[in-house]
Amino acid sequence: MSTDQWQIDLERQTAVHESGFTVHVDGNLRLPFSVSPTNVPSDFNVIKQAALLREGLQVMVELSEDSQPRQGHSYDYDDMPQKPEKKCRIVNKPAFVPPANRPERPVLSLKSRKKATNEA
Repeated sequence: MSTDQWQIDLERQTAVHESGFTVHVDGNLRLPFSVSPTNVPSDFNVIKQAALLREGLQVMVELSEDSQPRQGHSYDYDDMPQKPEKKCRIVNKPAFVPPANRPERPVLSLKSRKKATNEA
């Protein structure tokens, strides 16, 4: 990765590669809200675009003295209040309980019926 191929504007949070590929970051450089690549040359394939995007972000983070977010926002997620853990209760019960008022119905079976041996 060479920083001499990039023109970095930390005020606007923009990095421009010598090929014209431009990366714009919204939010904190280490934890951005969005990253927008623009002016992608037509002869660049997807792998080259991803490599330049990653390289541009790394160069901006390295050159920024403080990577704090702009406009006084604080994004320190360690200081955020945590929700209390919910305790789960395990209840052993059958998967299906037939209702008590269920009417009796004849059972449909594919087995052949045996004839009664005690015929009168």
